[in-house]
Amino acid sequence: MKLALALAAAAVLVLAGVLAVSYIQAPAASAAAVSSNNAAYSTPAFQQQAPDINELRLRQLEAQLQDQELLMISRTSRQKKSIDEARKSAKELRRELSDVRGMASDLSSSVDSSMAGVVRIDIEIPIQYTDPWWTFFDTAKVKDALAKKGYKLSHASADFDVIPVTGSGAFVGSGKVLTNRHVANAQEEICNDEFLKWLIGFNCTGEPATIRVTGSDGRSASGSVSRLSSRYDLALMDTPLAGHKLRLGDSNSLKAGQQVVALGSPEGLDFSATQGIVSATRRDLNDGLGRFWIQTDAPINFGNSGGPLVDRNGEIVGIVTQKLGDEGLGFAVPSNAAKSEFGIE
Repeated sequence: MKLALALAAAAVLVLAGVLAVSYIQAPAASAAAVSSNNAAYSTPAFQQQAPDINELRLRQLEAQLQDQELLMISRTSRQKKSIDEARKSAKELRRELSDVRGMASDLSSSVDSSMAGVVRIDIEIPIQYTDPWWTFFDTAKVKDALAKKGYKLSHASADFDVIPVTGSGAFVGSGKVLTNRHVANAQEEICNDEFLKWLIGFNCTGEPATIRVTGSDGRSASGSVSRLSSRYDLALMDTPLAGHKLRLGDSNSLKAGQQVVALGSPEGLDFSATQGIVSATRRDLNDGLGRFWIQTDAPINFGNSGGPLVDRNGEIVGIVTQKLGDEGLGFAVPSNAAKSEFGIE
C-alpha cells in the first residue's frame, strides 16, 4: 500500500514537470516565430519588393493623368472646331444678310459717297482742218467714228481749232486718277488714226493737248499723264486737285448677278450713276486678253470711259471701258488688273 502511494506521488510529480517544461517552451517558440517573421520583413528581398510596388502605383497614376490630359485636349480640340465652325457659319450668315439688305435697299448712300471720288476728264487736241466740207457731212457719223474709239465728242465744228473729247476717272490716291488709256492718251490715239483724220478732214498740229480734271464739287485743275499700261486699257494721271480716294475691291470675288453701279459723265451728263448687275465675269472678247472682261448690263454711254464700276460697298471692282452694240452690253477692266499693273491698294 505504501508502495502504491509512493508510485502515484512520483507520477504526479513527473506530470507536473512535463507541463512546466511545455509552458516554458511555448512562449519561447512564439517569440522565436515573431523574431523570425520580423527578420523576414527586414530581409533585402522584402525591402526590394516594396519600392517595386510604389513604382508600379506611380506609373499607374501617371498613366491615368496622361489619359485625362489627352481627354481634355480632345475635348478642347472638338470645342475649338465647333467654335470655328460657328464663327464661319456666322460670317456666312452676315454676308448673306448684307446681300439681302443690299438688294432690299437702295444704293443712294454708297453712290453719294463714291461720287465724291469721281472726276470728269476733258481733253482738247489742237488740230487744223484740211477740208472744211466735212461740216456738211453727216455729223452723227463723225461722232460715231470717234465713239467707236471710245470718245465722246463734246462739239464738232470748223469754227473750232481743237477736237474736244470727254472721259471719266476716279481718285485712287492723293492726286492720282485712274482712267482708261484711250482717255488719257487720246491725242496720240486720235492723231495716229489716218482714217479718222481723213474722215473728219484734219491734221494734228503737234502741240500738246490740254487736260482738265474736274471733281464732283465743281473744282477743276490741270492734269497730266503719269503712267500708261501697255497691256490693259488703263492709265494713271496726276493732278493737283484733291479728292476722295476710292478703294479698289477684289474683282476676283465678283459673281454674276451682283449689283454694281457705273459712275461717270456719259454724253456730257456730268456725274451720273447707272445701276445694273454683273452679267458675267472673265468674258473673252477675242482681243488677246482671253477670259478677262467684266460684263455688265449697267447702262454705259460715251463719256463713261475710265469711270469706276463700284459695288454696293463703294469699292471699285472695274474700270468702265467699252460697250458693244445695244444697251446692256458694257465691259469693264477688272480692278485686280489695275492693282497688279500700277501697284494700287
